[in-house]
Order: sequence, then C-alpha cells, then structure tokens
Amino acid sequence: MILHSFFKSIKKEWLFRAILIFIPFFLILLLEFSLRLVNYGPDLRLFVDHPDFPQYYRINPQLGLRYFPSLRVQPETSYDVLLKEKPENGFRVFVLGGSSAFGYPYGKNVAFSSFLRDRVKDFLPEKNVEVVNLAMCAVGSYSVRDIGLELFRYQPDAILIYAGHNEFYGALGVGSSEFVGKSRGFVNFYLKLRRYKTFLLMRDLIVKIRGWISPAESNRDVRLMEHMAAEKLIPENSELFRRAVEIYQGNLFDLIDKAEREKVPVFLGELVSNWRDQPPFRSVFTDSAEKSALGRANIFFEKKNIFSSQKILDSLIAQNTTAADVFFLKARCLEALGQPDSSKKWYLRAKDADALRFRAPEALNFVLRILARNNSAQLVGLKSIFAAQCRGGIIGNELMTDHLHPNVQGYFLMGKAFFEAMKNFYPWEENLKFGTIAADSIYWKNSGVTPLDVTEGDFRIQILKSGWPFGDKPASMQSIKWDPNDVVQRTAMDIIREKMTWEQAHVALADFYIKGKKFDLAVQEYRALIKATPYNVSPYLQIGRIFMHLRRFADAAQIFQQSVAVEKTVFGCQGAGEALLHLNKPEQGLSYLTLALQMDKKNPLTLYLLAKSYYRSGDVNSAKKFTAQLANVAPGFPGLRELRRILSK
Repeated sequence: MILHSFFKSIKKEWLFRAILIFIPFFLILLLEFSLRLVNYGPDLRLFVDHPDFPQYYRINPQLGLRYFPSLRVQPETSYDVLLKEKPENGFRVFVLGGSSAFGYPYGKNVAFSSFLRDRVKDFLPEKNVEVVNLAMCAVGSYSVRDIGLELFRYQPDAILIYAGHNEFYGALGVGSSEFVGKSRGFVNFYLKLRRYKTFLLMRDLIVKIRGWISPAESNRDVRLMEHMAAEKLIPENSELFRRAVEIYQGNLFDLIDKAEREKVPVFLGELVSNWRDQPPFRSVFTDSAEKSALGRANIFFEKKNIFSSQKILDSLIAQNTTAADVFFLKARCLEALGQPDSSKKWYLRAKDADALRFRAPEALNFVLRILARNNSAQLVGLKSIFAAQCRGGIIGNELMTDHLHPNVQGYFLMGKAFFEAMKNFYPWEENLKFGTIAADSIYWKNSGVTPLDVTEGDFRIQILKSGWPFGDKPASMQSIKWDPNDVVQRTAMDIIREKMTWEQAHVALADFYIKGKKFDLAVQEYRALIKATPYNVSPYLQIGRIFMHLRRFADAAQIFQQSVAVEKTVFGCQGAGEALLHLNKPEQGLSYLTLALQMDKKNPLTLYLLAKSYYRSGDVNSAKKFTAQLANVAPGFPGLRELRRILSK
C-alpha cells in the first residue's frame, strides 16, 4: 500500500512537471496561431500571384523585408514574372546577386539578365524561355543562399550568380548594420525562423526598441550605403575580412551542393569593378610619417616627376606598407611610364587593400575559382572580358559608372558572357534544335534601352557620388545637374522623385513624342515597355496604332499578331485583320476578325472589316451577310453605303 502511494505520488509529480514544461510551448503555439489568424507581419514569400495576370507569379515586392526589417525604403525587385505552371518545353533560368546583378543604376532592360534573355530565346527557338532576375541591391551571400535554396521547387534549369561586392556591408554581412551574429549557421537558422509569425513579432519589437535608442537616418540614399556600413573599416586579412571570405565560400557551397544533387547547372560570374578610375576609399596608414611621404609622392606625380614619386613609393612598399593609396599611386606611375601590365597588378593590389570594402577583393574571386574547380559550377570569366575592352587591359570608366556598377555597355558584355558560358558548357539534351545567334548590333538595337533609361541611371549615379563614401556630405537629389527644359531629363527626374513609375514615365514620354509627331521615338518607348513587361498587351496595341497611322501595314500586322499571342483583344484582332486587308491578304485576316466577333458580336468595325475581307476573298454571300448585320447594328457607319453599292454590282 505504501509502495502504491509512493509510485502514485511520483506519477503526479511527473505529470505536474510535464504540464509546467508544456504550458510555455502551448502559449507560444497559441500566440503563433493567433498571429496567423490576424495575418500579422509582412508577406515574405518569394513569389506572389500577379494581380493583373493570373497565370503568372511575380517577385514579391516585400521580399527585401526578409533582410532589411529596419529600413523604411526596401530594395526594388525586378518586373520579371514566371508561369505558375512550367510548360513541358519550358527553360527557366534564375539570376541571383546584388545591385550589379539587378542592373543598378538602371535596372529593367539594362540588367545583364535582359540582354541574356534575348540570346537564349534565339538560341532555343523551340523552348519557352524564362529568365527571372531575383537580385536586389545591398544583399550578400546569405540572401543568395536563402533565396537560392528556395528556388528548386520552381523547377530551375539553370542558376546564375553574380554576387560578392556586398559581402562585407550587405544584409547580414560582418560589417553591416543588419548584422545578427558571427556564426554562419546561426544566421542561416535566423533566416529560417522568418516563416514563424512569433519570430517576426519578436524581430519587429527589437527593431522598434533599437529605433527608439538610435533613430534611423531620414535620408533614403544614406540608408542604402552609409547606413549599411556599421563597421566601416575592415583591413585586409583582419579577422572580419577572413570571416567574410569563409562565410561567402560556405554559403555559395551550400547552394552549389544542393544544385548538384538536383542536377541544376550553376554559373558563377567573376567579380569586376573599377580598377583604374576609382581611387581607394580608405587607406590604413602605419603612422603620420607614412601619410606625409605619400603626400610628397603625390606632389611629384602631379608635377610629372615620375622617377621621384616612384622612389618614395618603392621605399614605402619596402617597409611593408598596407596603405591602399600607396599602391594606387604606384599603379598610376607605372601606367604613365607605359607599363600597363605592371600597373594592373598594383591597381588590383590597391583595390584589395582598400579598407572600406565596397569592392570585392580578389580573395572572393579566388573562392569562385575554387568552387568551380571542386564542384560542377562553371566560372564565367568576366575580368578578362571587361579588361579586353578597356585601355591597357585595365578596367575603368569605359565600362563602369562608379566604383563597381557597369554601364550599359558593361551589362551588355555581361549578358553575352553568361550566354556564351551557357551555350558552351550547359549539358544540352540530345537532338535539341538550336537557333542562330544574331550579330551584337542586332541585340543592341533591340535592347529596349532608351535615352530615358540612360538618363535615369546617370542621375542615380550623380546622387550616389554626391554622398558618402565619395564625399563627406549626405547624398542628395540637389546634386543632380539637369535641364528642366529637356523632356527626357524632366521625365527621368519624375522617376527619381517617385512622381511616376518607370512604366508611367515611358508611356508619358511616348505620348509626348506622338503629340510632336515623333512617331519613331514613341515606338522606342513602347518597345522598352514590351521588353520589360512582355506579358502586358497594351504597348503592343499602341505600337500597332502608330503603324496603322503611318500606313506601315506590314509592321502593323506583325505587332498586332504578336499582341494576340499575348492576350486576345478585340482591338488587336481588328488591327491584325485590317492590316492584312491592306496588304491584300484578306484570307489571313479572317481568322483574327472572326475571333474579334466572338468577343464582341455587335462591334460595327469588326462587321465592316469582315464584310470587306470576305468580299476581297471572293465570298460575296458572306460579305453581304455581314453587311446586313452592320446595317442593323450601325446604319450610319462610315463606308457602309459604299460597301452596299459595291456589293449590289
């Protein structure tokens, strides 16, 4: 009996302890359920339904909140979409990376992924090609890994990565204000927790408390660059430097390893930046004497006394200086002496010694080579490709807008380089039909890049260079030099000031050109919209309207037929039928006009065009039938009387 009471008391004690342990978990589950019930927090899914085109997913505009919970202004995402159901002949490519992969300062049609898409479509004529750019400004390898591992549920055929410049100060980087931990495993676990609403609530509370303690900068341009660099100086081979390199290698390896198991080829873009025309942002000097010596060397160089300048520099280098400005001036001296190969080595040395790490060091390119050599990933050798197009083989302003972002020509080269790597090294299936690749000039002409895009990019670079780290003042729109009487510059400023979206700006500029009868320029703006949003039928129809006005019926027929392939509309079908009628091809136009009639059975213009097309095709009875229907629907329709007179004969 005593023994029975003893065991009974033990059971009660264990039950009591179990309940005590269970209560916190129950409360957390209850909180999680309640937060999900009220749909707390932002939507952090990778893709969301497109609000206007239900057959597509679009990139979630709130995706940046995964990595920048404390920033009021989030990084922009591309306009790219993907079909919800991948077709059997689908070929789906995803692009990952930071601002250069996104196409900053331009984005949209200037991103290298856009130039790549044109070539892949021509190369694979039997495939439904999708190139989806998931890059965002200010993200590093943590974001690339996080997004990349999620992509496999969307059936990728290839993954392209161009990332590394943000590894130190980008989201969650070792020197970033969004830093959450030293351990790579911990940070990746932190990113996994975002799927739980309770975690998001805790994160938001921490962000708010931190905001009360140290209010964020109000200037949006500061927040994307200066705000991100919490630990501003990171000397070469320091603990933070080495940790960043290890994190970069580990995160990319995780993604490549997963891709290998899923049999998805990965292409790694070598990192390029401005070597010649971007001096180091910050040098680390041993003492004031070293800095003074560099000042004297600079004076000699400005006076074109290269020998005396070199003598001082060589002395500093012999003393094992780590000052990036010393190496940069050494490179300039050698270049002035006509020794580009030697100067290139010192330009790269200066970049790597720059303690403000907005340009990826060569250590990261070494990691890319190791990953490609030891795994199935393919390295895309961008350094040699860019260098070949620059004076002396030294990458500079010929292809760069600033310290690391390519200009339009640079992004064009990147797109071509990634395509060539895919063409040569992708494991293409047997018996696949390949198309013909056009000349570079054709892809350049059809790029969809207009002066508006170039001007917008130029203005963004002016803002960037007006602030830190290029200068001491905060970045500001007031620094932009522009002419308010120039319609392109005025429209670009409307985009910068967020008075217009990119799409609205191109439409507004096209309208301006139409009013001024500059129809070819209007067509360029609409073609830019088609390039960026090929799933939107509106710009196709606007171009068709212009071609009909100009009596360019062959061009009109082509663009209207393309519009019908995108979306069947009454106007598009009418346009195709009418243009083909003008081209004396009424039989070809009848199918489009019949489709238009199915969508609107009492449309007078459709009935009129059907009557004329049947008459031209020799089917007088059908022509009379539709003429009679037109007379019932719109007895005063222009041309009806003449049509009746012709048919009466």
